[in-house]
Parts: sequence; structure tokens; C-alpha cells
Amino acid sequence: MILAIVIHLMLLVGGAFSESFTTSTTPITAPPPTTTRLGPTALPSDVLINSMLENYHQLGRECPQGYFDTFVNYTGANTYPPQQGFRLYPNGTQIFSRTTIYNNTLIDRFGGYNSTYVSPVDTPYEQRSIPPSNLVRRGENASIYYRFLTLRDIEVESGAIAPWYGQPGGGIQYILPDTTGVLVGNGWLQDVDSA
Repeated sequence: MILAIVIHLMLLVGGAFSESFTTSTTPITAPPPTTTRLGPTALPSDVLINSMLENYHQLGRECPQGYFDTFVNYTGANTYPPQQGFRLYPNGTQIFSRTTIYNNTLIDRFGGYNSTYVSPVDTPYEQRSIPPSNLVRRGENASIYYRFLTLRDIEVESGAIAPWYGQPGGGIQYILPDTTGVLVGNGWLQDVDSA
């Protein structure tokens, strides 16, 4: 009888505590219901970029939660690859070289307009190892893709892109000496197309 009373009291007290101090089983990086981090619900169908999305699988081999746990930090921001996204030597240093993009060369980028990262025109999206959120338009008439023409020789850092965001990488990236917006303003680049 005393044992039954003790068990009953423990259940009552335990129940009171469990209501006040429940722990969540939801991972800290659970995607918010309206997140754009996973990319658009349907891939863009613009003629200018269709061919670059042919072999692209939005989350790679990840499920949405797996993608968040791997590539989104606790604040909800993308986690970027180490060493500026270049492939790495076994000791963790970047594999890149300084090279020249010659005058009258087409280069492009997905995402925002102002960045130092570009690639040779028409590099497939999965080879760029950039997040699916770069395919989300930030406004009704906003662009997600920009194509530029070089108006002079430009010295850049160049190298193969490391796998990231569930994508294989392997494309070439250039890191410009300044953002595309500044280089357009300085007459080094011409903005020739967008989608």
C-alpha cells in the first residue's frame, strides 16, 4: 500500500515536472515552414539557364532535414565551404592559381548581383556547388542569374570547385579582384544578360 502511494506521488510530481520541462526532439536546424534555403519549389525554366539545370538535383542525396543539418547553421544561414570553395590538397590548403580572364570573355554567376565569385559561362549548376537558395527570386522581377562580358584582361584566382551543398562540384570558379557591381561601374565588366 505504501509503495502504491509512493509510485502515485512520483507520477504526479513527475507529470508536473514533465509538463514544465519538456525537451524538444526537433533538431536545432529544423527548417522554418517558409524557408527559401531549400530552393524554389520548382526549378526556374528560363531559356538562358535551362541547360545548366539539366542534371541538377536540388538537395543532392539529402532529405530536407539532412540538408539543413549539414549545410545550414544554427542561425539559419548557409554554411559555406572551407577555403573559399576551392578543392583542397590533403593538408587542407586551396588548390588554385592566379590567372587572367582575357578581354571579351563571357563569365556568369547565380545568386545576387554583387559578388566576387563567377564561373565560365554555362558551367552546370551542380558543378558550381552553390546553395539551392541561389535559385530563389528575391522579388517579382528579380534576377537569379547574371552574364557579364569582360572589357579588359582581369587577374583572378582560379581553380576547381569543391563538392558542397550535396553537389559534386568540379566546375571552375574565378574570384574577381572586386565585386561584379564595382567592376561594371569601373568599366571592367559589362552586364550583358540576366534571368
